Amino acid sequence: MRIGAHHALLVGACVLGACSADRLEVPNYNQPTPDGAAAAPLVALAQASSGLLTQVRALWGFGNSPVSQFALYGREAFLYTAQEGRNTTGYLVTPNENTSFGVGTFAGYYTLRRNANNFYNILESAAASLTPQQAAASRGFAKTLEGWDMLVYIMSRHDLGGAVEQTSDPTFIAPFVPRDSVYSWAVNRLADGLTDLQAGGSAFPFSLTAGFTGFNTPTTFTKFNRAVAARALAYRGSLSTGAARTQFYQQALTALQGSFVSTTDGMEVGVYQVFSTAAGEVINGINSTSNLDFVAHPSIVTDAEAGDRRLAAKTKTITRKNPPVPNAISTTVGFNRYPVQTSPIPIIKNAELVLLRAEARYFTGDKAGALTDVNYVRTTDGSLTALAAGDIDTDDKFITRLLYERRYSLLIEGHRWVDVRRFGKLSTLPLDHSTHVRASQMVVPQQECDSRTNTGDAALKAPSCP
Repeated sequence: MRIGAHHALLVGACVLGACSADRLEVPNYNQPTPDGAAAAPLVALAQASSGLLTQVRALWGFGNSPVSQFALYGREAFLYTAQEGRNTTGYLVTPNENTSFGVGTFAGYYTLRRNANNFYNILESAAASLTPQQAAASRGFAKTLEGWDMLVYIMSRHDLGGAVEQTSDPTFIAPFVPRDSVYSWAVNRLADGLTDLQAGGSAFPFSLTAGFTGFNTPTTFTKFNRAVAARALAYRGSLSTGAARTQFYQQALTALQGSFVSTTDGMEVGVYQVFSTAAGEVINGINSTSNLDFVAHPSIVTDAEAGDRRLAAKTKTITRKNPPVPNAISTTVGFNRYPVQTSPIPIIKNAELVLLRAEARYFTGDKAGALTDVNYVRTTDGSLTALAAGDIDTDDKFITRLLYERRYSLLIEGHRWVDVRRFGKLSTLPLDHSTHVRASQMVVPQQECDSRTNTGDAALKAPSCP
């Protein structure tokens, strides 16, 4: 527990006033316990739900999060911190080293899972104060966040797979399972969450952040749940072959029917991570007002079609930014995607869903529907001329067109690196220096490797560990 200024003053007063030892027992307000829930169950549940959303923000919103990490791997951005050259080399030169800066987030995904387990324990302790509908809504909320969490995890670790099993024993170390098993776990967890949400009545017994406006009741939250499931199923489809590929894409179309996908609502409608400059709050760590070291790869400009208004809206010309290490390139392109410290970051939004539907339609044989969806995003979001059927009449042509629209409509939202990898296009990412490599996945940090090796159980060794 972190002792804040108020608690520090309290301890100091006790020292001066010879307080008894029992008065130094300060409750951990940031991590409510099942015992505490019995005394104030709704308060404890609200604190636990807030804790889960805070961990979502920790994963998706800080400067060192998958959004920025994936952008560096996907050659969307550079992080040219003058005093820390490893922010460049770790992602471009040595991303496959377990001690590199490029290992990125790992423990944070499992922190959310552990927080969810704590949430369920508190929910059980608070059951007598909740209606069955409130309890179901709460379970559906947490399961949805768990499904999203493990989806983003496997987006980062890809072929390494991951650990999905969890017990109440904090010392338990789960074995790694294959990639498709992680996808399966996430999809099933989201399906379980959907069932709970559908039995969840009209309101959650706690508040959600402003980023969930429009998706903050059990009924509307199901649309977020189905949107995340659609992404997971489409990704799973793109990584599969034959009948399995068609099956997963068909399931993605079914999930999309329950989501908020729309060709009448705006491209930016969705669920967001929100930020604040208020005391004790967190700002958007990759905003272009205060983080001048987070700059764009020049190819974003050179690869854009003439007249694509997304380029003008999301990038800008800056004074030449030079790398802090010799093995990288300078850039005069900056971002305007998140212009201020409170700019929200999409967790998932309508433009992505329309393009996921285009992808799923194409690979289930509905090429006309796929063309309609691609053109909707292309003309509405990009202000470009519509494509013709001949522009997507082969798989390679369609994928190329799809990836272009996803690149510019979802710029710096955590997608390009994942997209080129899942479609076998990783080699299209530029290599700007002879020392650069293209990472296919984040590796497991050395600390995690050591913890697993020290068990003496060879079955617990993680892939990519020495």
